[in-house]
Amino acid sequence: MVVAPITFNTVGKLACGIADTYAHSALCEALGDRVPVLAVPMVNNRLWGHPAWSRNLGQLTDAGVRWLNIHDGTIGEPQPVLSGTGDDVVKRFEPGWISSRMRP
Repeated sequence: MVVAPITFNTVGKLACGIADTYAHSALCEALGDRVPVLAVPMVNNRLWGHPAWSRNLGQLTDAGVRWLNIHDGTIGEPQPVLSGTGDDVVKRFEPGWISSRMRP
């Protein structure tokens, strides 16, 4: 399953098991069924500094979520989007990164 982009709000909900929409329910079920999940975080650097963020990332990583770096398409440690640069990042993002990294 691919989540692109995954927001600060969705990461928090998944880490807490909140399934209050169809999309969140599908993601929670995927985690429960150990379905491979590739997530592309689009979170600004101010939210990246929130105390819950690193805890939620760690919890989802432990549950098997793999993170795609939105800046260069690598798998591993995700990176924040500098505040005010979202459009620039979207212009440089290559959708092909997702399909080429879906292999476990």
